[in-house]
Amino acid sequence: METTLRINELIDQISPLNDQSKILLISMIKKMIDRKQVEKKRHLITDLSGLGSGIWKNVNVDSFIENERQWD
Repeated sequence: METTLRINELIDQISPLNDQSKILLISMIKKMIDRKQVEKKRHLITDLSGLGSGIWKNVNVDSFIENERQWD
């Protein structure tokens, strides 16, 4: 309920603005939202830890590396 009241107060303040100012305000609000979305999507490299470990579960690492080192 409090949020609705605050939004209504903002609308009352925005109403007198001309259309160009309202469009500018909308653009600024959209940029704020877009920035938040980008921040939410950021991941740390450490988030990848253990990813794909199931693929290597039954692989002998020493044999795999030895095979990779043979280039002939």
